[in-house]
Amino acid sequence: MLVLALVLSRPLLALDVPAGLTHVEVARLDPPTMTVAEAAAGLGRAMGRTPQNILTEGASDAAFLPGAANTSGLFNSFFTTDLFLVNPLPNTIVRLNIFALRPNVNNSANPPPSASVSLGPRSFTTVKNVMGQLGATGGSVLLIGIDAANSQGSPLRFSAWAYTSTAGPSGGRYGVNIQAVGRLNQNAVVNGWNVGVNQGTATRTNFGVFNPSQSTFSVTASIFNPGGTLVAQVPIQVPPVSFQQYALSSYASSVTDGVIVFSAASGDFGSYVVVNDNLTNDANFQLSSAW
Repeated sequence: MLVLALVLSRPLLALDVPAGLTHVEVARLDPPTMTVAEAAAGLGRAMGRTPQNILTEGASDAAFLPGAANTSGLFNSFFTTDLFLVNPLPNTIVRLNIFALRPNVNNSANPPPSASVSLGPRSFTTVKNVMGQLGATGGSVLLIGIDAANSQGSPLRFSAWAYTSTAGPSGGRYGVNIQAVGRLNQNAVVNGWNVGVNQGTATRTNFGVFNPSQSTFSVTASIFNPGGTLVAQVPIQVPPVSFQQYALSSYASSVTDGVIVFSAASGDFGSYVVVNDNLTNDANFQLSSAW
């Protein structure tokens, strides 16, 4: 007990405080240095139902980020996405490639808008209106990969997240924070689940699926009411390295606190749901839980 007390009561040393990060101003993005297929190949894959995600959470060498936008919305809104990129390691320089995937397009065969940026050791940058800088409009899933051939050091890792927002009617901004995902935990064995799905006068819901593979992907979205009754089933096909997003209103006029399950998949995938408030235009963004 005496030793423990001494340890807990000693003064905080400089070594206990981690080194900070250096902010890097990026005036202009560089041309891409890798293909979209190479970036997608870097995404981690789950193995059956083994709960391995705890061991692999944190910085990754590829990631996808749904919910990017450069588009108008309700109430004279215009949503854009700021992308935050971090190199957390002290001995690497990473060349990050950013791809704005287009929906329902084979982005592997038809390269999407893209660019790259270099981050030195323990540094970060903010790419304001990343879609605009890439020359892309509408909604997108961003795919981010490390070009190892144009990077230095080992291991090569990064973290990323985004803020998709619009100017508020009385000033300021409102929107959603979205974490980039470096590991695909859903596949033919593991389904994707989203709860709190609502569709009606006051709310609307969109749901989407991301396919990282080089082949056309299929999955079924099943919508249930709170009592477990099936409301609708939506068969989905997604071209290689692409995504599809759907309006729930096309399949059900009224759902309150429902559930969407993504199942019967032909391979690895990511999925998400966005529940929007029709009165305030605010959004509740949910990545699917894997089980």
